[in-house]
Amino acid sequence: MDKDIEQMIEDYKKYKLSDFAFSVTLGRPLSSYETNPIHVKAARMLVEQGYEVKAGDLIKYILTKDGVKPLQLASFKDIDKDKYVKHLKTAVAPILEAMDIDFDEIITSKKQLKLERFFGKSSKEVKVYAQTTIS
Repeated sequence: MDKDIEQMIEDYKKYKLSDFAFSVTLGRPLSSYETNPIHVKAARMLVEQGYEVKAGDLIKYILTKDGVKPLQLASFKDIDKDKYVKHLKTAVAPILEAMDIDFDEIITSKKQLKLERFFGKSSKEVKVYAQTTIS
């Protein structure tokens, strides 16, 4: 896994645990859910710990090796780094693919990608183009 991501997760002074939380609104009372989506699972964990949870509440949760944990019950050591990379890949890979860039190449590469990799032009050409179009 990319050391930058590991460092980000372990950097307690720079980030808050809430920076890693997913948030989903509970659409109806817990008792009406027949399935157990992860935000409902997190809400049920809160209820088990004595929290009051009702329809309309924003459920914040962290992805863990065991699945999910409500933000209120989680700590940095609970974070499953691989799951966060997987979610990032799911969101970003289609955009990168359109630019003919492989997500895994970016994550594993120690080299900085050059601007022309994204635009097919040299940095100088992009700078000149940007200056002429902005003026």
